Amino acid sequence: MGAVGALCWRLLPVLLAVHRAAGARPCSPKYFGRDAMVCVCNATYCDTLDPLVLPAHGYYVKYESSKAGKRLERSEGKFLHKLCAPDVVLRLDMTQRFQRVKGFGGSITDAAAINILSLPERAQDHLLRSYFSEEGLEYNLIRLPMASCDFSLHAYTYDDVPYDYELTHFALRDEDTKLKIPLLHRASAMSKRPLSLYASPWTSPTWLKTSESYVGKGTLKGQAGDKYHKTWANYFVRFLDEYAKHNVTFWAVTAENEPTAGLINNYPFQCLGFTAEQQRDFIARDLGPALANSSHRHVQLIILDDNRLHLPHWARVVLEDEQAARYVHGIGIHWYLDFIGPIQDTVLPTHELFPDYFILATEACIGAHFWERDVILGCWERGNQYSHSILTNLNHFVAGWTDWNLALDLEGGPNWVKNYVDSPIIVDSSEGIFYKQPMFYHMGHFSKFIPEGSQRVGLVASRESKKTVLEYTAFLRPDGAVVVVVLNRSPQDITFGLADTVGLLAAVAPANSIQTYVWQRHGGRRGPGEPVIGGPRPRAGAAPRDLPELGERGGAMRALGILGWLFLLLLPVSQVAGARPCMPKDFGHGSPVCVCDATYCDTLDPLVVPAPGFYVKYESSKAGKRLERSEGKFQSRMSTRGLLLTLNISTLYQHVKGFGGSLSDAAAMNILKLSQPAQDNLLRSYFSESGIEYNLIRVPMACSDFSVRPYSYDDVPKDYELKHFRLADEDVEMKIPLLRRALAMSKRPLLLFASPWTAPAWMKSNGDVRGKGTLKGKAGDKYHKTWANYFIKFLDEYAKRNVTFWAVTAQNEPLAGLFTPPQAPTIAFTAAQQRDFIAQDLGPALARSSHRTRLLMLDDQRIHLPHWAKVVLGNATAARYVAGLAIHWYLDAIVPPAWSLEATHKLFPDHFLLYTEACTGFFMFRFAVSLGCWERGDHYSYSILTVMNHFVSGWTDWNLALDLDGGPNWVKNFVDSPVIVDGSKDVFYKQPMFYHMGHFSKFIPEGSRRVGLHSSRRCLLCQLEHVAVLRPDGALVLVVLNRSAQAGMRVVLSPSRACSAFLFLLRFGRDVPFGIRDPAMGFIETVAPAHSIQTYLWHQQ
Repeated sequence: MGAVGALCWRLLPVLLAVHRAAGARPCSPKYFGRDAMVCVCNATYCDTLDPLVLPAHGYYVKYESSKAGKRLERSEGKFLHKLCAPDVVLRLDMTQRFQRVKGFGGSITDAAAINILSLPERAQDHLLRSYFSEEGLEYNLIRLPMASCDFSLHAYTYDDVPYDYELTHFALRDEDTKLKIPLLHRASAMSKRPLSLYASPWTSPTWLKTSESYVGKGTLKGQAGDKYHKTWANYFVRFLDEYAKHNVTFWAVTAENEPTAGLINNYPFQCLGFTAEQQRDFIARDLGPALANSSHRHVQLIILDDNRLHLPHWARVVLEDEQAARYVHGIGIHWYLDFIGPIQDTVLPTHELFPDYFILATEACIGAHFWERDVILGCWERGNQYSHSILTNLNHFVAGWTDWNLALDLEGGPNWVKNYVDSPIIVDSSEGIFYKQPMFYHMGHFSKFIPEGSQRVGLVASRESKKTVLEYTAFLRPDGAVVVVVLNRSPQDITFGLADTVGLLAAVAPANSIQTYVWQRHGGRRGPGEPVIGGPRPRAGAAPRDLPELGERGGAMRALGILGWLFLLLLPVSQVAGARPCMPKDFGHGSPVCVCDATYCDTLDPLVVPAPGFYVKYESSKAGKRLERSEGKFQSRMSTRGLLLTLNISTLYQHVKGFGGSLSDAAAMNILKLSQPAQDNLLRSYFSESGIEYNLIRVPMACSDFSVRPYSYDDVPKDYELKHFRLADEDVEMKIPLLRRALAMSKRPLLLFASPWTAPAWMKSNGDVRGKGTLKGKAGDKYHKTWANYFIKFLDEYAKRNVTFWAVTAQNEPLAGLFTPPQAPTIAFTAAQQRDFIAQDLGPALARSSHRTRLLMLDDQRIHLPHWAKVVLGNATAARYVAGLAIHWYLDAIVPPAWSLEATHKLFPDHFLLYTEACTGFFMFRFAVSLGCWERGDHYSYSILTVMNHFVSGWTDWNLALDLDGGPNWVKNFVDSPVIVDGSKDVFYKQPMFYHMGHFSKFIPEGSRRVGLHSSRRCLLCQLEHVAVLRPDGALVLVVLNRSAQAGMRVVLSPSRACSAFLFLLRFGRDVPFGIRDPAMGFIETVAPAHSIQTYLWHQQ
């Protein structure tokens, strides 16, 4: 075999990994001693599972892991009608119903996050998918320390400024914003199940503590109800507030991690002591009311969060107090002293005393006791300990079980006090690999198969007098399937049977094994998301049939052919590290589009602000440049006299909210038409650091015209209680998964806002979701109350899926319902009707709800301003519920911005202005889609610059992606979009509009502020437009648009070669030389080419 052939053989594992990515992949084993096996994962390979598919009626599936080396190995079998006498028969008893399950999961500590992020990005993805995706264990619980714990690199809190009782200095740390929050977004994007997050504090700021130290014995100063306790309670609310700003919401908080630890002298790491009585009073007088009066009143409160030996005493003290009990939902327990407090003496009597409060195991790990080794790679017995604990807890009314650190290093850290322990995943960052331990697979036998909402049912051994060493439990899933988990910790194989109405199942539990059985009790139902399979799946480990046979007879040409294939496969990987240029394609409309597919897409490097004295320039042009980067240096003077733009940062105007687009049904459908890699390229282009970093996303509330059908979330007539309110498939299967993926890709917090097009037909005066119609009745009646509560239900349902909204608009284009075409979905409001609906119904409903969602009025053309603002905001009751005004661009040509936008701002300066919808191609005399039309990008930038210079705080495009027709749109109201998808070719085209948007969205983040910019003279022929902003990081941004064409004048007559179908005259124009002056830095001497847009960025210090 030649050298080339040998190279091909060495590369064959890469091909096998790629080929088998679509199906379950087996463990790659590594032994650390006899029977001590782990599964090795790296950037190119990791074992996976297929999504669970329920077997046909009369059949079962079994998943088995064992000390002998099986890891969730799947097999199938058939129920029988009779069995030979096994050692024991376990009979399902559906008449016995017990607790419902909350779920299973682990904790993202600082240490866990540091370890995960120490891996190459692809290995990180493998690790996260292993825990949260359908190809992994499908964890649904994540616990987060509130600030530092022992598994941090140092001790800290969120407000270490002494005596800051107003918490004005409260701020999340880098451990949150750079480590944990990005990982939470990525996990949420990978999970098909809603994730339930809960947080636990280890310590308060030291200035609130009697010890004035993070460690050692110490409690809160003072007593419940005083300023120390109030401040500590508000600290919880601020934590929830700050995470919510990053689109992370919590299901629950615990009142304190291990409150008894802070009562121990010389306790070695962060703690805060409470007795049961102190926790009772703190909850009753401080924490409970603080949560109830906040926008997080939906966040559940868990007491104890300590070892179960404190039960039932702790529960009696807290829950027998009516004031405290009404704020509490559950009880958290740790496992470390389980051997001292038997479960039948602690947990069982607690459940019997307080059956309405769930009990949740909130922390467990091995290696914490002084007699235990920290990390033992491949130790099966540690997995046995996990499963024994889980089974014991589940069989005694515990609703779920949470592991401690998701991932640790080879020492069992990092841990700032060297309190090292073991973890289901151990990371070796020096090798770029991680090890899945037996504990990982033991967890999976529960987490993957017993989803939230499952209910424990009876499973009774048929021979009561015969003891068995088997441990077992049974659950009825929400989809009607049954799950039975059987653990055999003994060194002998044990035969047993399972009996149900379906039939009898003969089984063997091998020595040192755990098994999970799943079957349907009634025929005809399959697992959600089951793929349609056209042929048999290759067996695990089978050689791929479509790989060419390699051998000496193949010759060098065959080997070179495979190397060519490998080169194409690996080329995109090699280019990920740097910016990639546009792949242009010209459709004859004056400027190219950039073509993207599954293997290639142009990208940008993350933005780096240059050193003082230098600047960077990004330029796009009709001639073909696309956000092309260059650098330059400030000069001490200008060499020529001409147009000069001078910045004045002492003149400050409005703050910026941001820039973005809308995830309509049509946009989601088009994105999901693409292959998964192409989808990722499209989403990264919009939301990641390698793209244009949108931070605003508008979501229609149910259908819009850019849907494939009219619908609402409750089409059952007269359902005033909204009992039948349900999100649509368009939300659950399309928009929510895409939102999660966008959140995971974005380093900036995303601000989502929702807009309704129509109410359910039975609420409308015309009895139809389409056409001209208003809400029945008048403000304050049952129709208006129900419609207001519809908003809350929408926010509730999205929040259950870990998607939260920054704002809602009261109605999309409320005046459209007075004259709309009969087929479009609308609901009409006059300004007075919207005022009364906000004041009497929608405003109070939002204020009473658990959502900190802001309310925007109008959401229609600026031609209605300032009249609409005067009517609504002139009413004090309505005004106090309104945060801002939403504006569409379609009739901007009719009314100047000074008469509408600036006039409104002067009247109501405390209410921001936001552009919430814009698109081109919407008039009948324009082509809907005009691929490569530069003038449409010009139109976008001209609008953005104009409105920003008239106090508008942000600008939102309409559909993120459309097809070649400009749809789908069920009323055929086709328009253009910055991204056009050709699903038949698995490609998408980035239009000039996309890059025009990027000149703002990538460089002007939320919190930036417009500053003064003075032009030295009026250039009548130049047609330069510009704006300057000061970023939160202190950098300055200047955007300059030159809309003029090359010198000359011509009339375009041919629609086939124009961007629009009507005649138009290109302006006389030229390249425009100009200067930029920053008094603190000097001058930039530059040129704006004809038909170009430029963004300049520099730092003064």
